[in-house]
Amino acid sequence: MSRKLLLLMLLALLIGTLNLASSVEKAKASGTIYIRADGSVEGTNKIQRDGDAYIFSGNVDSSVTIERSRIIINGNGYMVRGMGTGYGFYFDSVSNVTISNANIENFSRVYIFSIRISVA
Repeated sequence: MSRKLLLLMLLALLIGTLNLASSVEKAKASGTIYIRADGSVEGTNKIQRDGDAYIFSGNVDSSVTIERSRIIINGNGYMVRGMGTGYGFYFDSVSNVTISNANIENFSRVYIFSIRISVA
């Protein structure tokens, strides 16, 4: 094989590799999700509210900050995934919160809270 042909093949391989690498997107956390004191959900459409119950309809790649007391969160078997730091669920001055059927992974802590909660 001639040197010129080998050089052209290597150059084509390099260009193809650079093109492929530029089209790959890194995973990013989508930002914090909030269950606000007024009952509204901000930051995702994958948590549906039904009265005092909040039901996941898909995986979320973010922590969830809970600002509402006396609620039930049903993870419905879905994931709450982090980037290796932070909290899966953060409780901001609430009480009587029940979390069930949620898979939590890749956070440095699962929960943090300042007032009583119950976790089922």
